[in-house]
Parts: sequence; C-alpha cells; structure tokens
Amino acid sequence: MKNAPDTIPVNCNIPSELNDMMDDYRAIVNHLLAYGIHNKIGLEKHYYPLADGDTSGKQKPIPPFRELRDNNKNWFDTNYKGKYAAHYLGSASSFAMQLISSWRTNGGDITATPYLKKPIARLAGTLFTIQKSESDGTIQIRITIAPRKSVIINTKVNHRHWTEWSKNRLGELVIVPSGLRLCFTDDIKILKSKESVAYDFNFDRVVMARSDGEIKEVDLSDVLKIQKNHKRKRESVQKTMRHNPVKGQRINRKNAGREHNRVDDLLHKKIHGKNNEILSFIGNRHLGIEDLSKTTRDVLKTDNGKKFNAKMSLWIHGSFEQIIAHHHPDNKLYYTRGTSRWCPFCNSILTHPVWKESKCPNCNANNTIFDRDRLEAASGLVRTNTKHKKGESWALVHDVFNKNIEYKLLQSSMMIRGLSSGQSGQKSVHPECVVLSPVEQSDIDISNNVMLENRSDVCTGNSCTGLSEMIIESGYDANSKIVKYPYKGDVCL
Repeated sequence: MKNAPDTIPVNCNIPSELNDMMDDYRAIVNHLLAYGIHNKIGLEKHYYPLADGDTSGKQKPIPPFRELRDNNKNWFDTNYKGKYAAHYLGSASSFAMQLISSWRTNGGDITATPYLKKPIARLAGTLFTIQKSESDGTIQIRITIAPRKSVIINTKVNHRHWTEWSKNRLGELVIVPSGLRLCFTDDIKILKSKESVAYDFNFDRVVMARSDGEIKEVDLSDVLKIQKNHKRKRESVQKTMRHNPVKGQRINRKNAGREHNRVDDLLHKKIHGKNNEILSFIGNRHLGIEDLSKTTRDVLKTDNGKKFNAKMSLWIHGSFEQIIAHHHPDNKLYYTRGTSRWCPFCNSILTHPVWKESKCPNCNANNTIFDRDRLEAASGLVRTNTKHKKGESWALVHDVFNKNIEYKLLQSSMMIRGLSSGQSGQKSVHPECVVLSPVEQSDIDISNNVMLENRSDVCTGNSCTGLSEMIIESGYDANSKIVKYPYKGDVCL
C-alpha cells in the first residue's frame, strides 16, 4: 500500500491568469472523463508495437493514462495549442484516469459518471518550480502556463510541518480558487521486517496479534461515545427543525464536521500520538491490515442488510486504515473473508454460541470458548505471513510458527470466565488481569476466594489433559506440577 502524500495548504491570492486556466483545465478533464468511460480506457490492455528488428515478441503495455493522452492529442492541439503547454494534457489525463478508476472501483454506475463542477488544476512537477524557499516559510513559485509565459506567486506558508515535510520530494501542485496545495512524497526505501503483527478492527475495539504470540486490545468505546452523542444531536435537530429543513441541514453539516474532527483526532492519539497504544505495540514489525474495502457493500447487498445501515455508517475502519498505513509504511493488506469461519489452529468450521464467542469442535478439549476477535486476529497474522492460492485450504498457525508461539496464541485467544461465582456466563477480558500471581492472591480476603473449578484456563488435580500434549511438545516440563508462562500466571497440571 502506497503512502498518501503529505499535503500542505497555502492560502493566497490567485492571479486572474490562473483562474482562467482552472476553468479550461476543468473542461479538459471533463472531456477526458467522457472519452475514457465511453471508449473503456483501462479495461483492456494495449501494447506498444515492437521496434524494428526486435524479435523477442515481448510487447510493452501502454499505461491507461498515456493511452488516454495519446488518443486526445489531436483534440487538444485543435482547441488549446499555443494557449497552454502540451504537458497540461498529460496532467489532466492522469487526473481523469484516477477519477475513472475510483468510479469503477465503487461500482461504475453509468447514471452517475464522474464530473468536475468546481474549478481546479492539478499540475505535474514539469509545470511549476519553487524558485525561493526561506526558513520562515516565504516561498516563490513559478507556474508555467504556455511556452514563454508563466506566473510567479510570492507567499508565505504558515504550517507546523513545513520545515519537516519540505525536505521530501515535491510531487504535484493543486490549484484551487482559495490558494495552493503542495503535495510532498516520502521516497524512503521501506525495509520489510521478519517479525509481523496483524490487527482485527471492530466497532468497540482493535485486537492486534504479534508473531511472538502476544495479543493486545485497544478500547474504542470513547470513539463510539462521540458518535452516539452526535447521533442524538442529529435526531434532535431533525425533530426540532422540521418546519425549517434548510437550517436543520446546515446545523447538521456543522455538527458532522465537528464529529469527524473529534473522531479523527482521537484515532491519531491512539495510533501514534498522546496515548500511542497501537504503534508502540507494533514497533518496527511488518503490519497486516484488514482489506475491508468491500465489506460494507457485501453486508448491504441483500435486503437483510438494510437494518445495519445506521451502524455500518458509523464504522470508521477506513479512517483507521489510512492513518495507520500513513504512519507505518511497512504494511500489507490481507484477505479477511473466512477469518471468523475457519479455526486458524485446525481449520475446522467454527460455531458462534453468542456474538463475541467462537467454539471449535476440535480445539475445545476442555469446553474451551475462544474470543471471536482474538481468534480473527490470529487468523490475520497467519494470512499476513503466507501466500494463498485459489482452491487451496488456508495455512494454519503451526505452518508458520513454532509450538511455543502456537501455544501462546491459543491461550491468548481463549475467553476467561469471571473471577467470582456470582458472575455467570463468559466474559472477554485481558488474560493477564484474570489469573493472579500468588503474591497478589495473598492480598485477597479468603472469604472471597477465586472459584478455580469454574475457570476454563485453570484446572485442578489431573482432570486437565486437553492441552498437556501441546505443552509437552512446546518444551515444557511434564513432571513439574506448576508451569510458568507469561499470560496465565501459574497453571496447575
């Protein structure tokens, strides 16, 4: 996944020559959009003809934006030759082809083809240069309009990242009526790490599994609280402003922008900012990102999915993915379909007694119930480290990791029962917070002792035999009565 460029907005006065150029640029892009969609540019591969004397038979494919540019060169010369440089056609073709590709990815509805309404111009690096750049942010930009005709803009950049981002390569310049947008691209070579981590994103939490067997949960309930509060505001405004829907829409748009900014700021803090709960756990490991681009469309494909419209619209997996991919460039998308259906330890079909529980017919030697999100994170970790061919069964944990890591992931994926006999059912919590060490147990009142017989992770006597073979194969001492491992404290065998 490529990093999005760092964009710095520069508010300044736009000369009249650039205002006219933006109107013409919009007309050129709209013509290229109509031509590319009508002639299906990019759907079929075309190749350059072989050079004279070339007998290799290997033709070079033509990039779609270049095919769109070459096919409209005569049209551009007829209408704009001499008025604008020839490079404008190349920049407009690249911009139009990206809009067409995005439109096709989102379904390609022929009744809603892409069309530019506002004046804009996106120029490649051959059409502008930064002639002067001072430490205080003062810059001078020269923009080429036609041969031997250019415009010079002197302005000052007031942006906190200007000193850092301006050291990278300047990619493109976007011109809008309110000013300029400078796009910088980081071209640092990415070195892929041998260690890896994958995450499973949910509405209320993010679960990450590492290749050393550790699993961590990050709570997102504060994000949901912001969204629920704004939902109540929207419903209140819609109810109060029924007599004035125009004002109600204006208020809701303002609240929607505030909600988006608060959620985006909170995600930044959790990923890499003030709290830094996520990137501190990932470190410099290779990151597996869920490919959820088609999930919402698949859920709402049938009539049964319409009842999830309101909830799916609150799902912020796209924003989370963009932020984490931008700040951790060593990443890869993994295929998510089936991660909650197949067990990553034995490839059996899972059942789900309740929403957040998963049960495997082969792995539940002691009636073990897995946390559904933790099990999906383990599956994502396996898929991040393997390649899958169509028709083959998915790889398992023991195909990628050794017995010790497999045992740790298995134990970390279990759901732990409550600490007191008064708690009924299963509760998903952090394993390290459930089984107390002997020192911590001594501080608890004897009358409120822990009911060991109700725990699925602690067995008394010799009744626990389901995991003994795996423990022995993992290198643990079978003759010892107490086994130490970092997640569950002391486990009796």
